[in-house]
Amino acid sequence: MDYGLIFTIACPRLCGYAAHSLILDAFALIGLNPMDLLKNLIFKQASSENFQKLSDSWKQAVDILEKAGEKPFSFLRHFIFSQYNAKREEVQNKEYEWIIKNDDICNYSNDPVGFIEKIRNHGHP
Repeated sequence: MDYGLIFTIACPRLCGYAAHSLILDAFALIGLNPMDLLKNLIFKQASSENFQKLSDSWKQAVDILEKAGEKPFSFLRHFIFSQYNAKREEVQNKEYEWIIKNDDICNYSNDPVGFIEKIRNHGHP
């Protein structure tokens, strides 16, 4: 079930960061982690032509993290620090929100495949 879609439909007046912030709270209540939320956000950006490549890259990234025993919160935090020179106080416990607020530098909307490949490549040992 796509709870983000349900929430977006149920609260149509919310948009942008406010909507994502409330979706984050809703997802936390049902036990999803930042990687689950990120996947939902990124896959909504994918065109039909790029969907399979995005799906393959996502699976590779998740497999790398699982094999390494990396926790999603820690991984996203370190990814943001190393790739975007973010300040600790802007990211700590707000990894997903930081990515949403910084699409202009993350570029996940315009290039979701490139963004996931960057995540995948960062996860390599």
